[in-house]
Amino acid sequence: MTRTAPPAPTVETGTERYVYGVVRADDGSDAVTDLAGATGEVVAVVVHGELAAVVEAIPDAEAVPAARFVRAHARVLDAVAARCSVLPLRFGTVVASDEAVVEELLAPDRDHLVDALEQLDGHVQLLLRARYVLDTVLAEVVAEHPQVRALRARTRDLPDDAAMPERVRLGELVSQAIETKRAADREAMLAALQPHARRWSVRPSGGLDGLLDLAVLVDEHGVADFEAHAQAAAAQMAGRADLELIGPMAPYDFASDGV
Repeated sequence: MTRTAPPAPTVETGTERYVYGVVRADDGSDAVTDLAGATGEVVAVVVHGELAAVVEAIPDAEAVPAARFVRAHARVLDAVAARCSVLPLRFGTVVASDEAVVEELLAPDRDHLVDALEQLDGHVQLLLRARYVLDTVLAEVVAEHPQVRALRARTRDLPDDAAMPERVRLGELVSQAIETKRAADREAMLAALQPHARRWSVRPSGGLDGLLDLAVLVDEHGVADFEAHAQAAAAQMAGRADLELIGPMAPYDFASDGV
């Protein structure tokens, strides 16, 4: 039994296009069904050959708060990724028209885009975030470093002005000790998790408590397996770090260079 796909929504003329990502043309109409973008208007597709760009018509981009585009970028791409393979474009990609979508994005990079989509077929991205329990880790630092203990004891009851140089030194020693711990703990976690991902990418982790932000590309049928290994890693770090696994989501960290 054959099925005729519903026509893909079309975009308005006389407006710019915010481009979310690229999918296969065969997936285009189903990929954007019932999706609204940052302005509340329907998300549409611009088709060129076997490729389609997921776009939103934006009559006046400057009139839309940037935060709405940030939220819509992730929301739309994650929804599309749940339906088909999608190659996310950089946040903030805006072009002048349908013709520009084709001429500037789809046509020049056709082979590259087709290959990139093939590389993503059957895979999803997960994001693992690990954060230290600072009270626990700081207690470890104090217990393991006599100089930290001594400086801590010496500065505890001194006035701020009198103790400032030593408190600065104490902060430096604590930061160095935590960085040493972070490097060792991160290496151990990566060794445990990397074998279970097809690809991986370490994001910067901010803050003193930041331990690891790891994006992984896994087989869509292997999500539960990776979750089990993440839970085992969490058990190893119990009391010292909290782990959170987010996703599946669009493969933001595995879009090819230049996309």
